[in-house]
Amino acid sequence: MTNLASVTERRLHPERWVVAGGAGAVVAALFGHLVVRRLRPAWRDPDSGVNQLLDMAREVNLPTWLSVSIFLGGAATQAVAAALARLAHHPSRGWWLALAVVSLAMSIDDFVQLHERTDALGRRLGGGSGLTYAAWLIPGAAVAAVLVTVVVVLGRRTSHLVRRRLWVGATLFLVGSFGLEAIGNAYLERAGLGGGYRAFMLAEESLELFGAVVLMAAAFAALSFVRHARGVTVSYDVAAGT
Repeated sequence: MTNLASVTERRLHPERWVVAGGAGAVVAALFGHLVVRRLRPAWRDPDSGVNQLLDMAREVNLPTWLSVSIFLGGAATQAVAAALARLAHHPSRGWWLALAVVSLAMSIDDFVQLHERTDALGRRLGGGSGLTYAAWLIPGAAVAAVLVTVVVVLGRRTSHLVRRRLWVGATLFLVGSFGLEAIGNAYLERAGLGGGYRAFMLAEESLELFGAVVLMAAAFAALSFVRHARGVTVSYDVAAGT
């Protein structure tokens, strides 16, 4: 006899919605930065309210809120993955929690700009010109090392699908926040503030945001969402372990 419960059960894949929604949010932020201000000449003024609200190079505005929200969403999802992995006695539980802590730290940094406060330390360590024109990149390398370690170790304890999202997300984030940041600031030192530097800045911010989105999607991919007659159940996908 056919089990009607199994027939009505359906596996959901919210990680796909997360990637699509996150990509849409990043594109919307770029649209606001590049297009909206062109609709009226007055909005191009750096001191205009619209410019201050939408400029991705500024702080305490809509792009900052988006970045903080994405990292907080990632931290929350990764913490849930850690909790459900613990219930399932899965060896990835501690590493999901570590990733959640890193994501939370990134959200706090975006909100209060902690990394810029380490610029003086970076200069004492030899930064301040060339690829380290933004001297905070030197002490910031320690954070990058922590992220790489967590992602590599966690990836070894998950399925190929989850591992790939972890690696892609971390790569996009690090290429944007460290790679393009270094190149863009070296360009700024030589050529000054202009269109070229702004292009580096937009690419950097976009990659950083989308990388955080993919890291959030990796946590969703590690969970099993099953819709059935009585609702949706969520559990850690033990098949995601090696």
